Amino acid sequence: MVLVLTILFNIFDIGSGYEYMPLVVFFVMFLYVSFHLLVKGYLISNHVRFLKPINYIAVTMLGLSGLFKIAHFSGAETMLIVGVSLSSIALLLKGILKGIDQ
Repeated sequence: MVLVLTILFNIFDIGSGYEYMPLVVFFVMFLYVSFHLLVKGYLISNHVRFLKPINYIAVTMLGLSGLFKIAHFSGAETMLIVGVSLSSIALLLKGILKGIDQ
């Protein structure tokens, strides 16, 4: 529900005049992705060994890239692209491997 409201706020420019709205959107999306990647047994019921480190690396890279982007450090755009890409790949792998036994 929160994810849908965040997207609707962005579509209809509600709160776009506030400087903190992009931070709220990033934080909500980050929590959503982190929940799906790090909560054990949410999207995947088996224990695939190589997914756990990939999930932690993806969430860490996404969080660090958000902090770098907020602080306006150089290279933040590249880190953000890598973090979002890693998170997407990790979610895709969890979806593909859902229900497959070792």
